[in-house]
Amino acid sequence: MKGYWWELAYPSNLVSLGRLLLAPVWMYAIYAEATAPGVPWITLGLAVFMAATDWVDGALARGQGRITELGLVLDPLADKFCILGGGIAVVLWWGFPLWFFLVVLGRDVLILGGSLLFWGRKGKVQPSRLAGKLTSLALTVMTLLFFLRLEPVWQVALGISLAVWLWSSVDYAVLAVRMLGKDAPTSPPANSNP
Repeated sequence: MKGYWWELAYPSNLVSLGRLLLAPVWMYAIYAEATAPGVPWITLGLAVFMAATDWVDGALARGQGRITELGLVLDPLADKFCILGGGIAVVLWWGFPLWFFLVVLGRDVLILGGSLLFWGRKGKVQPSRLAGKLTSLALTVMTLLFFLRLEPVWQVALGISLAVWLWSSVDYAVLAVRMLGKDAPTSPPANSNP
């Protein structure tokens, strides 16, 4: 990023920043409503709101012609904070399966590492991929069903999320191999002695 922090004032980037700042509030709501009887309305409301802002920030950026490097960093960063922060909270306080959280966390760490490597080598940010966005959507739907305590339904959604996660993982792996292939040094021709 070239340091254009004034881009933070763009509405799309403000929406992403707002979602990022809401992640700890959501984690606290998950904690506070873990032992409360009934439906966790605040937790659900925040989850739906944050999922909606994930769509809104992209629509605003494209609609205003203001897709910025800052936005390309803020949007996925906010997604990661919401998914991972919420994941930690549901594992700790709601008994969500730890194995699934660790699978999602592992993939996100690899994607973040690959993005940082690409940024370091190319000096630009790789935009989010459709497979990644669909994974976020599948995880959000599954999490909402989990909070509603819809026993057999959320487990089916977990299986669907796992399938979308796998597709996304393969998509990002193929992208990484292509990007590394472009950076591979080419060897000189065999008979190129001067």
